[in-house]
Amino acid sequence: MHSELNQGRIEQKKTAESLEVKARVKLFSSLKGGKYVFLKRENDLKESQREKLLIMKEASALIKVMHDMKEELVAKGEQQSACMKREGEKTIPTCIPLPLKKALEIYQ
Repeated sequence: MHSELNQGRIEQKKTAESLEVKARVKLFSSLKGGKYVFLKRENDLKESQREKLLIMKEASALIKVMHDMKEELVAKGEQQSACMKREGEKTIPTCIPLPLKKALEIYQ
């Protein structure tokens, strides 16, 4: 996934070459030094890196869409399911009921 995202970022740089000077400068300057920021999880970025990512997203709609889709896809992959049941005053772990397990299979 990272190689495809990075390829999209590189293609945006190539696209910038065909733009008028002002738009080209804005896009190039936003993408320069942005590979790490673009590929890393947004939650793991420092404040200065988040600002760089915001600038990149504002400069390129494609970069914004690609990054947002990557974040959504990664978030889906990090989900976990668990079931609990109450026994008196306590809540204890229990097996996930089969109908729920089947319903959750599409998210694996």
